[in-house]
Order: sequence, then structure tokens, then C-alpha cells
Amino acid sequence: MSTAEQLANSILLDNAGVHILLWDDQDDLVRALVLVIAVVGKERILPLLLSSETESSLVLRKLFDIKITEEISLTEDEEILQPKRDKLLLLFIQQATSQTIGPMLNGWRRDLSQEPGSLIIVRKADFINFQRYAPDLASFYGPKIYDSSSLLYMWGETTAKNVKPYLPNRMFDFINELPGEAPSENELKEWIKLHTPIHEEF
Repeated sequence: MSTAEQLANSILLDNAGVHILLWDDQDDLVRALVLVIAVVGKERILPLLLSSETESSLVLRKLFDIKITEEISLTEDEEILQPKRDKLLLLFIQQATSQTIGPMLNGWRRDLSQEPGSLIIVRKADFINFQRYAPDLASFYGPKIYDSSSLLYMWGETTAKNVKPYLPNRMFDFINELPGEAPSENELKEWIKLHTPIHEEF
């Protein structure tokens, strides 16, 4: 059984590709994300809420279409100047939108998998539909599917130094758009206190 820290370390180690985080309960989802942020660092994460095809497509176009198409030949200097995506994408999929969001992400699968990768957050009850409407994307995440309800919550001393009992404001706003109720900051503080960091041997 995986830990939330292992999920985050896997994302860092791969530094590319698509990972999936399933959730049922906001409590489990928030706890998993708190640890992902502690390991990856909030400044290296770009959270996005995908809720409608039109708005979501516009957001992704702005993100990915900064590249010059392959038809245009670039000099070596121009290639160096091309901007690169430097943040891990956290894509929150609004409930019951797989029929519209799935095909769109299917079309962006190569961009989503490029360095430093993407973490797609989808409710477990919607995942079958998500796979149905984004079949080609499945080959990019393969076995990299994690379930927040079955993750173990233990972490090492390095992570313990960075773990905070809250999510960044923008990410918290996205969580509030999803069904359910997130744990309070006080609840997270108590949860963190209950977990003594595991000694790390080097």
C-alpha cells in the first residue's frame, strides 16, 4: 500500500508523465494534497479547475500554445529561448464532467505528460467515465493511479519540516467547488501532531 509521500516522490522522480489521484472523501483528498505540496513545493505546482469544455480548453491553450509549431524551423538560439513549462499541473476535474473534459484532455495527452508532468484529480465514481472518454490518455498514466482513500499517512523527517495544515488559497477555492466538506485547519493541525515522522536513513 502506497503512502501520500511516495506519490509525491514518484512525481518528482519521474519529472514527466501523467499521474492520477482518485478521491471519494474531501478529507482524504486534502490530506494527500497537503503532503504532495510538502514534498514538491507549492511554488512548483500550478493548480487548475476544469469544469467546462470551453473555459478549460481556453486555459490549456494559453498554457500549451506558447510553443511554436513543428512546421516552423528554429535556429539553435531560438530553441533555447522557447519557454518551457516548469510547474507540475494539478488538474481538478469537476464532478460529472468527464464526457466533455475527458476528450479534451485526450487531445492534450502529450503536452500533459511533458516535463514536469501532471497530476489529474478525479472523483472515484467518475473515473470509469473519465477512462471511457479519454481512452488514449490511459496509456500515458498506465499504473500511476493512486487512491486517496487507501493511501497511508506517514512521512519522513524532511517532509515533516515542510508540511502545513492548510492548502494554498487558490487550491482551497478549487476544493470548495467539489462536493463534500474539507477538513478545517485545526483538524489538520491535530492530524499532523498525531504522526511522528519516520527516521530517514541515508
